[in-house]
Amino acid sequence: MTSPLIRALTCATIFAACGANEPPAPRTAPRPVEVYELRPIDPARPSEMTGSVTSWKEQEIAFEVGGRVQFIQERGTSLEGRWEKNGKVEIEGELLAELDDQPFRTSLAMSEAEVQVSKEQIGVVDAKLEEMLPANLRAAIAEQERAEADYQRYLQASKTNAVAEADLHRARTARDVTAAKVEQAEGSFAKTEAEKRSLEASLALAKERLEGARWQLERCDLYAPFTGEVADVFVEAGGFVQPGQAVAHLVMMDPIQVDIAVSAETLRKLQRYSEVQVTVPGLHEPVSARIYDLATVADSRTRTFRVSIIVRNQRRIGTLEPGDPDLALPRVKHVITPLNPAVGGGPWFVEARRSLTRDDEGWFVWASSDPLSAGDIDFARPVMTLRKVRVTPGERLVNYQGIYVLLDLTDAGDLQADSILPLDVPAGFAEGGRVLVAESGWLLQPGQIVSVFLGEGVPEPGLFVPMSAVLPLEDGVGRVFVVDDGRARPVNLDVRDREGPLVRVRALDPGDAKWVGLGAQVVKQAHFLREGEPVRVVRKREVRL
Repeated sequence: MTSPLIRALTCATIFAACGANEPPAPRTAPRPVEVYELRPIDPARPSEMTGSVTSWKEQEIAFEVGGRVQFIQERGTSLEGRWEKNGKVEIEGELLAELDDQPFRTSLAMSEAEVQVSKEQIGVVDAKLEEMLPANLRAAIAEQERAEADYQRYLQASKTNAVAEADLHRARTARDVTAAKVEQAEGSFAKTEAEKRSLEASLALAKERLEGARWQLERCDLYAPFTGEVADVFVEAGGFVQPGQAVAHLVMMDPIQVDIAVSAETLRKLQRYSEVQVTVPGLHEPVSARIYDLATVADSRTRTFRVSIIVRNQRRIGTLEPGDPDLALPRVKHVITPLNPAVGGGPWFVEARRSLTRDDEGWFVWASSDPLSAGDIDFARPVMTLRKVRVTPGERLVNYQGIYVLLDLTDAGDLQADSILPLDVPAGFAEGGRVLVAESGWLLQPGQIVSVFLGEGVPEPGLFVPMSAVLPLEDGVGRVFVVDDGRARPVNLDVRDREGPLVRVRALDPGDAKWVGLGAQVVKQAHFLREGEPVRVVRKREVRL
C-alpha cells in the first residue's frame, strides 16, 4: 500500500510535467501604420502667382493748339498733376511743356482791338439813336405841321378865289415833301436800330474770338493731367507740333497695377477690394495690395481670367530704409553743374529760374559744400549739405536745349566747374542745411515681374501635417501620435494656425516640442491609437498642399 506522502509527490510530479508542456500566453502584434515624416514646406507657394506690373494710368499728352515747342520736360521727370474743379484750378500742378506764345499774344491783342472797335461803333450808333435821329424826327414833324397848316390856309383861301391855283399846288407839294421827310426820319430809326443789332452781333462774335484767343494762349502751357512720370518725349524744344499731336508719354507710378491670370475656380474665390500680398525681388517684407478689378471674360487663348491689383508704389532712394531720419530732409529733384554752352570757353551760366536766388544781400546760388565734385555724390545715400555762393548775374540768356533757361555770371564767386547746384531748393532753406536728392527709381516699374500671394498675409515656411491626422480634443487643441521607439506617443498641438487643409505643427507643451521636430514621424491613423501602443511603420507619406 502506497503511503500518502508518496502519492502526493507523484501527483506533484505529474502536474509539474503537464504545466511544462503548456504554450506561453500570446503577445499583441504591433499595429501597422502609415506616417507623415515632417519636412519643411512652404504653404504660400501654391497660392503664389506670377504677376506683371503695369501702369494704372498712362496717357500720351498733346497740346490743344499748334505751335513751336519752347520747353519740354526731360524723360524720367516726376510731375504733380493739375486738378481743376468747375473751371477753377484747385491744384496748380507742374508744367510739362510750353509753346512759343507770341503768335497767340498777337491774336489776343487783335481780338481785343476788334472788340473795342465794335464797342465804339455801337457807341456811335447809340448816340445817333439817342440824340441825332430824335432831333431830325422832331424837326421833320415840326416842318410837316407847318406845311400842313399852310396848305389848309391856302385851301380855305382857294374856295373864295383869294389865292392862285399855283400857290395852292406849291403848298400841297410842300406838305407832301415834309410828310416824306417824317417818314424818312422814322425809317432812319429802324435802319439805325438794325445797324445796332448787326454791330451787337459783330461784338458778340468778336468777344467769342477774344475768348478763343485767350483760351488758345492759356493752352500754350501744357500741364500734367495727373501725377506721374515722363516715360517718353516725342518732340524736342524747337520742334513744331500740330493740335492733338502727342509730345510726351506720361505714366502714373503711384499707385501702380499688377495683373495676374487665374483659373475660373480661383476667380470664384476672390472678391474685389480683398487684400493680397505682393513680393518684390530684393525686398524683405511683402507689400500689401488690394484687388481692384476681376475680369468678366476669359482670355480666348489661355482660358484664364485677368485680375488687376492696385499697389501703393514707393520711391527707392538709394539704400535708405523706411524710418531712416534722412527721409525727412527737404528734397530736390534735380542737380546741375555750372554750364558753359559757348564753344571755346566763356562765362559760366546757371539756371535763371530754378537756381539763381536773391535775398537782402544780393544774388546767390545754392551749392554743395561737401562733396564739391558731382562725381563724388553718394547715390546710395544722396544727402548734401548746401552753402550760399554769392554771384553777380549778367544779362545774356541762353535757352539750353529747351530744358534750362541759362543766365551768364559776370562774377561766379568761388564756384568750381564741377560744383553741384541743386535746382528748386525749398523757400526758407537755411545755409548749412542738408537736402536729399530724391531723383531715384521706383520700387515697382511697369514690365517688372513680381509674386502675388492671394491672402492677407504670407505664411512662413515650417512643419505641417494634414488636419485628418489630428484627433480633435477641444477648441483650438488637437492630438497627434508620433512614433517613438516603436510605440505611439501622444503630443497635443495648437491647431489654430492652419493653411487650407494643413495645420502647423506647434506643440502645446514646450516640453513636447522635441517629439515633433524635423524628421518626426506623425501617424496618419490618429483616431485608432492608444498611448504606448506598439506600432510598425509600413509606409511613409509626404505632406502635400
